[in-house]
Amino acid sequence: MRPDVALAVLRDLQTPTKWIQKISGESILLPVTVKALDSHKGQVTNALLDCGATGCYINQDFALRNNLFLECLYRPVPVYNADGTANKNGKIEYTTKLQLTVDNHTEVTTFTVTNTGASDIIIGFNWLKHHNPSID
Repeated sequence: MRPDVALAVLRDLQTPTKWIQKISGESILLPVTVKALDSHKGQVTNALLDCGATGCYINQDFALRNNLFLECLYRPVPVYNADGTANKNGKIEYTTKLQLTVDNHTEVTTFTVTNTGASDIIIGFNWLKHHNPSID
């Protein structure tokens, strides 16, 4: 195994367990635009803001439907739903980098590709902690 691949696998092994929440009656959905970095094709959708999710996620069906470039992980990562059950798509095998626009803010964000249930996109705790948006 190449040294760079071995280091990437070791970093992956240190990554905490991935958790995905579900939509409840008090969920916050907001309109976002995601744009592919290669084709620059944009798509407007609603994203679920979820402080219980450990990262930013994109629905696998949404990613495939929009022909997004998927980058294969060195090692699949187990993912669990909020109720502790294994996610029905199984282990996470792909990520995708997209330009994410929320309100007036635009940045490139890495999304983990998995089954996100009814939401096309979940914006999780890491993004919320970094940006600390004011939510009414």
